[in-house]
This record gives sequence, structure tokens and C-alpha cells, in this order.
Amino acid sequence: MTIILSFIFFLSGASALILEALWFHLSGINLGNSVWASSLVLSSFMAGLALGNGLVIVFGHKIKSPIRLYAFLEIVIGVSGFALILILPKLTFSFVPIFRIFSEYPLISQSLRFVISFFLLVVPTTAMGVTLPLLVKALSNKMTNFGQTLGILYGWNTMGAVFGILTNEIFLLDWLGIKGSGLVAACLNFSVAITALWISRKKFGVSVSFESKDHFVIPDISLTMVRFLTASFFTGFTLLALEVIWFRFMMLFFNAYTLNFAIMLATILAGIGLGSLSGSKWFQLQSNAQKYLTPILLINGILIVLLYRYFGFVLDKFAITNNPLSIAFVSLFLMFPISFFSGIIFTMLGKGLHAELNAEAQATGLLTLANTIGGVFGSLGATLFIIPNLGIEKSFLLAVLIYGIVSLLFFDKNQSLRYIRKIPSHYATLVIFLIILSLFPFGLMNRHFLSFATNKYIKNGEKRIAVKEGLIETIQYFQKDIINEPYYYRLVTNSNPMATTQLWFKRYAKLFVYLPVALIPNPKSAALICFGSGSTAKTLTDTKSLENIEIVDISRDIVEMSDIVFNDPKENPIYDPRVNIHIEDGRFFLLTTKHKFDIVTAEPPPPCYHKIVNLYTQEYFQLIYDSLTEGGIVTYWLPVDQLSVKTTKSILKGFCNVFKNCSLWAGAEFEWIMMGIKNQQGQVDEKDFIRQWNDPVVGPEMRALGFESAEQFGSIFIADGRKLQDWISDSLPLTDNYPHRLSSYTVTGKKELPVYFKFMNHNLSCDSFFESDLISNIWPNSLRNKAEKYFAVRDTINFNLLLGTMEIPIVGNLHQCIHNPLLKNYILWALDSDVFAQQIISNFKEKPEESINAATMYKHLAAEAAQKRDYLMAEQYFRLTLERLGSQKVNNLKYYLQRMYLLFLAGDIEKAEDVSYEYINLKENGKNERKKLMAGYWDLLVKILSK
Repeated sequence: MTIILSFIFFLSGASALILEALWFHLSGINLGNSVWASSLVLSSFMAGLALGNGLVIVFGHKIKSPIRLYAFLEIVIGVSGFALILILPKLTFSFVPIFRIFSEYPLISQSLRFVISFFLLVVPTTAMGVTLPLLVKALSNKMTNFGQTLGILYGWNTMGAVFGILTNEIFLLDWLGIKGSGLVAACLNFSVAITALWISRKKFGVSVSFESKDHFVIPDISLTMVRFLTASFFTGFTLLALEVIWFRFMMLFFNAYTLNFAIMLATILAGIGLGSLSGSKWFQLQSNAQKYLTPILLINGILIVLLYRYFGFVLDKFAITNNPLSIAFVSLFLMFPISFFSGIIFTMLGKGLHAELNAEAQATGLLTLANTIGGVFGSLGATLFIIPNLGIEKSFLLAVLIYGIVSLLFFDKNQSLRYIRKIPSHYATLVIFLIILSLFPFGLMNRHFLSFATNKYIKNGEKRIAVKEGLIETIQYFQKDIINEPYYYRLVTNSNPMATTQLWFKRYAKLFVYLPVALIPNPKSAALICFGSGSTAKTLTDTKSLENIEIVDISRDIVEMSDIVFNDPKENPIYDPRVNIHIEDGRFFLLTTKHKFDIVTAEPPPPCYHKIVNLYTQEYFQLIYDSLTEGGIVTYWLPVDQLSVKTTKSILKGFCNVFKNCSLWAGAEFEWIMMGIKNQQGQVDEKDFIRQWNDPVVGPEMRALGFESAEQFGSIFIADGRKLQDWISDSLPLTDNYPHRLSSYTVTGKKELPVYFKFMNHNLSCDSFFESDLISNIWPNSLRNKAEKYFAVRDTINFNLLLGTMEIPIVGNLHQCIHNPLLKNYILWALDSDVFAQQIISNFKEKPEESINAATMYKHLAAEAAQKRDYLMAEQYFRLTLERLGSQKVNNLKYYLQRMYLLFLAGDIEKAEDVSYEYINLKENGKNERKKLMAGYWDLLVKILSK
């Protein structure tokens, strides 16, 4: 009987977690993924569970056949849970008119979301809240020890949840989609119900009927009951708060992939489940095991300190990669021990409460009610208040203190040190706890963890200038200087570089606006989804014709930190009077906005990150289409170097299913841009097309980013029409129902990149440009005919954008820039400089201090001299660069090669040979290897220049 009930409750737990994951996913799509929206949906879910617990407390004594009722409730969960998956999207659209009415009143809008989500979830979640007390009541007739009964049922139910969350994430969503996965969960509920009904008939030596008492009177609230319920509340609070804190902490080292979140959640649930089963076994061996509550609670506090203190050793010694095994290993180290003891604590609290109440269903109901309510406050409190105000490190400390204080509720003053050999002394454990607490590693976050994932930026000469632990992410800003003047900024959220103001990034981020503005004669309104570092937003505010600009971002902290990038408030786009800021989920904003836009543009976080898939599905693109005016244009980020070819095709399929006038454009190498036009309105007049190049603000910026002329603009085209449709013809679109058509992990490598290189081949793109019906209908004829020659140099321009990230320069690229008239303005790029760097050094030409800063300045002076065709002066500046680098010379082969090439151009072959020997004869080890390397490059230089 115990085995059968445990097994069906295992299946019930699996179904519950599958349904919960699907409900939360659909709620994010339809009610938004902002921090407040997600918190409200979680609250409504937990409120339903609490309601179920409350019903058991009030009516539990009247239940005569708990197993039959349990079977009925499993059917209710299956039917209502699956029905919710089917109807939630349709119901949400019916509420859109109401949301639009209150869109300007955030408090009312958020309240509506809570009410809607609560009433949608109330039936299945309430039923879920009743199930544990019912089975505990049923099995208690066979097992006389309540702690053993509670532990075994709660443990197997939680282990089922582990199975459910992993199975759903790894298999079901891939194979069956959301609706199919929901159907599987419902079938599990029906199977559980059928088995429970069979048990109720067979009985298996267990009474399935109970005598109903005429009156059930809750006993007087004793001090002991208050202690156990208070402890249940605060342990629920602490564990759910820790879950939030752990997830935020782990995201400093791992990417925010959906599978990573599933593994972390599974680790916590596995700890709770195995802890509950261990607690059950403990009660089987010792009926009053709850007397150990104080040391167990203190052990959890001790573990938080020790695991945080020594977590750095795991990161330093374990090869951290974003694969499932890595995150599973680290999660087991950090989360499992505390979760395990939390499972034991839950069973002990239940046994203590039952000893006072002596009613199985009501005791379980009270226990889970207090624990659930505590969990709600813990999760919301950690997200909205604790981490933003205390930071992750002090949030860990708060959890330690709570465990310590709660342990005092059960402190047995009669125990003393003389009993230490017989049982774990409360005094001894408390002393150890206080010692460990006094050793809490304050400052470890700043000293080690914040820089763990960002050391590569610091090594690149960037310095951290700001850190903020906000509502939904830990934000770090880095700054790269040239002679103590800011050159560019980098925004890092958690462990992920999200935006920068470097040349390559600004080129495509601003192209999101330059492209549609060139094709719309007089755009008046625009919407930007995701603010980032503000480059796209600034381009919108630089567009004078725009009268209304709506900027939407899920993070208020990122928007507010834009003052770092824009030191002058007059330059900051968020202070432009035409701009309205919405701290909201982009999809929910488009669903509920009253506005129509001439331009919609977006660069969300990487598509494979948690919840971002909702901003790349066909249904979302339909929302964008519906929000555009006639002739309106959307430009959308497609980072193909982070996606499998299959995923890229699925995204494009969904996009082109919505936008019949779809096309692809080359932003910066693999940073592609999808463009869609809603019912294109005809060919643009040349005067309107070129107005951005004539604008005194926009024109110089466009040229600095490599958009030299309106004639060249067409050369960024990749494909549309027949070529694009042929490429994606065998693909299925990425849809809300099949989110796993988007790969769960960033995918790059030998298999993927050659496919993208081939597809964006400049010759094929050129042919497509002139064969395109779309281009012939929208592009000015005179500019279209002049674009052909620029396609031939597109690859060189794109490749130059990447040279700053490479240790070895492609000298052939520099050779092309020097000798091709179309590329003369890209010589700076080929030497890892740009107009923005030149503007800084133009104000500081005197001799700089002897430092790495000096090396950086000389490098940019060398680029300036090369652009002026003063090759000997350029070579001298590179020589000075190497002198300032000192011991780092051997790691900067590129400067030696550039010196040799420049001397070749100047005709001084003998001196070029001296430079090669200078590199070979460096004092560092590896002289023979350097000799062979230099010989190869010498032959390459001769071959290049002989052409």
C-alpha cells in the first residue's frame, strides 16, 4: 500500500511540475515577464495552494473517503490544468480592452494581472493544495508515526517533481510542444486517479473510510503550536528566498539558459525530496526525532556560510562551462545540502505539529499553509526587496540569521554539554554556529565573484566603474579609456555581455534605425523594445521627424544607469521630451498599447536565454505587425553566430510567415537584421532616402560607422524573396506552442558558421539585390544602380570590425584598405582604430606618460599616420607601442607584422627584415617556434605585395 501510494504521488508530483512550468510559460507570454508580472503570477499560484491547505483545515474532519476524494481531485487537476493551457491565450486577448483602459495606471494594471491569474489558476492549484493532506490522512491509518508518513509521501511527491521538470525540459517540449506536454501531464493525473480508485476498492489492508466527527473543534492555540507554525512559515520563507538568491548568484557564472534553470530547480527539489525521505526513515528509527530541530536548523545556517565561503574553490578548480554537467555539479555543491536538511526540517515540523493537534489532515494542512505563505513572502521579498537593498552576499547572511533565530524556538535548555556523547548538544551546535557566523566572508562578492566572469574585460584594459544588484539582474558597467578619456562602455548583466558602445556594436545597433528611416519618408512614431546601453534609443532621438518614441525595457535599473554612458543629460535619450519609458515586458506592451508605430525595432537579450524565446515566435511577430502603421517597418536582431542553422531558419520562417515583405541585412558580420514591411507603399524618393547623410548630427555618425554614402547602403542587403524562401522552405516556424524549436544553448562552430558564410556571400547577395522585387519597389533607382561595386568590399568592411578581438591581424585586409579607393576610409578599422579614438587623441598630442596608456595612444597615432599614407611614421608609432608594452611584446605579434608590412610599402625591405629578427630574438622561450612563424608570415607578405 505504501509503495503504491508513493508511486502514484510520484506521478502526481511529475504532472504538477509539468503543468506549473507550462502555466508559468504561458502566463509570461500573455501577462508579461516583467518582475512584477512574474511575481504576481507566482503569488496567485501559491495563493491557490494555500487555499487548498485552508480548505483541508476547515473541512478535513468531514472527509470519510480520502483516497476516493484524492482520485476526484487528480481528475480535476488534469482537466482544469490542461484546459487552462488551451484557453489561456484566448482568454488573455479578451482582457486586452480592459488592460488598454488602465495602461497608464500601473497599480491597477498589476492588480488586474493578479486577479486574472488567480482566478485562472485557482481550481487546479487549490486541488493540488488538498492532495498531500488527503494522502497523509489515508496512509496514517497504516503508519502510526506521522513523521514517517508525511516524509515518505512528501519526499516521493517532490522526487516526482524532479522527474517532471527535467523530462518536460529535455524531452516533452522538444517532441510535443506545450499542448502535447500538457496532455501528457493530464494523462498522468488520469492514471493516478484510476489507480487511486482501484486502491479504494481493494483497500490493501488500509481503511479508505474514516468515521466523521460531528464536531471538530480546533484546540486552543498553544505556545507549542505557535512555535511550529512560526517555524514552518520562516523555513518556507528562507528556502524560497534562498532559491531566488541562488539563481541570481549562479547566473554570475552561467548563462541564463532555460535548461540551466531547470537543472538548478531540479537540484533543489531533489534535495528536499531526499531530505523528506531521510526524515521519514529517521522517524521510523526514532519516533521523537523532532527533538533535533534546533541542531538541524543551525546546521543549515552553518552550511550557508561554509558553502558560500568555499564556493570560489569550486569555480577556480572546476572547469566552468555552460553545459548541463557543469551546472549540475556546481548546483549540487551549493544548493543540495541546504535543500536536503530543509526536507528533514519539514517532516520534523509536521510531526511536532501533529503531536499537538492529533488530526492528520488538519496538521498537514496547517503545516503546508504556513510553509506556503512563508514561501510566497520569501520569493517576493528576495526579488523585490532583499537582494536590491542588501545585495546577494548580505542576503545569504540574512538567511543564516533567520535559521539561527528560528532554531531558538526549539532550544532545549535542559540539554547540557555532559550529554554530548549521547545526542548532538543544542549548546554545542549553537556555539559552532556562532563561531562560523563570526567568520562570515564579508567582501567575497566584490573581491572574487563579481570579477570571475568578467576578468576577460579587465585583462583587455577595461575597468569596472559601476555595480548594481537590481531587481532582476546584477549589472556591471566597464569602461575602456584612451589617455584617461572614455573610449567605450560595456554593459554586463549577470555573466552576459549585453551591450557595448564599441564600433561594431554601434554599427548594427544604429542600423536598426538608419535602415527604416531611409525607407519611410517622414516617420512620426517609433517603439524600441529593450534599451541596452542606449545606442539605438539615441539614434531614435537623433531622428528629428519622430514625434513620439516609446522605449520598453523589463529592467528599470538598466534604463536608470544610462547616465553612465550619457554623461550629459541633454544627450541621454531617456530625457528627450518625445520619449516615454515603459518598465514592462515588450510583448505585453505591444499586446496592450493603444499606439500604432511607423518603426518598431528591438534587440532583446540572446534568443536562447530564459524566457527570451517569447520575443522571437511567429505570434509575437504578428503582434508587431498589428502595431505598425501601413507602410511601417520593423527591424529585428538575429545573432546567427549564437544560433544553430535550424533555429535561425525557424525564426525566419515565423517572421516571413507574418511579413510577406521580409528581408535580411548584414549589420556587422553575423549580427544580422530581419526587416519586415507592412504593406510597402512604393519607391522612396531619393531626396527622402539620403536626408540622413545630409543631417548635421546623423550624417557624421553614419560615416564614422562605415555607412559612407547612400549609394553604399544597399550593399548591406543579404536576401529576400525567392532566395530566402528557398533557404527556409523545409523549416517549421518557431511558435508559442513549440518554444524548443529555438535551441536551448548558444551554438557556434565549424558546422554552423560556414553555412552562414555561404548564405551571405557578397556575390550572391549582390545578385539577390538586383533580382529582388522588394528592392526594385522601394529603393531609389539611381542609388540602386550604383550599389553594385560596394558589394565586393562588404566582406572586408565586416571583417575589419572583428580585428580588435584578434591577436593576429589579417594583413591582407589592411592591404585591401590601402589599395582599394572604396576602402580608404577603413584603414583605421584595419589597424584597430576608428574615428571615435581619433577624436580623443586629437586633443592630446603631447608625449604621454610611460605606460600602457601610452602604448594605446601610439597605436592609434600609427593608424592615423597610415591613413595619411605616411607609412614610415606609422611604423615608428608601432615601434613606440611595442616599447611601452615591455614584457608583453611577445604576445603582440600583430604589431611586428604591421611594422613589416608598412616598411614593405615604404620600400625599406632591409629594415623590415630587421623587425622580423627583432621578434625572433626576444628573450622569452620559444625562439625556434617564433623563427618558423615569422618565416611563414614573411613569405605571406611577399606574396600579398607581389600582387
